[in-house]
Amino acid sequence: MPDIIFAVRQLARFSVDPRKDHGVAMMYLGMYLNHTKLIGIKFKIQPKKAFGCYVDADFAGAFSREHSDEDLVVAKSRSGWYIFCAGCPVARASKLQPWLP
Repeated sequence: MPDIIFAVRQLARFSVDPRKDHGVAMMYLGMYLNHTKLIGIKFKIQPKKAFGCYVDADFAGAFSREHSDEDLVVAKSRSGWYIFCAGCPVARASKLQPWLP
């Protein structure tokens, strides 16, 4: 599941005004899900581990000054976090930060 989070998030960002490329990407994601439906993630509970939290941030993603006027989608920073209990993820969040010129 974590391997599709990025693709689903990107497609959701353009759901209000989708283009042909987004439809193609959605078809590829559907094919991927269809071919991997029997593959899953198994988490082993580790009772000795308490709660844990991992936090990360990315400054402006794939930002490139040459294309900043054309593609403002990549000119945003992202922050996110995961919370684990007994070694298993129980909550996550990811957010694009507002872009300041």
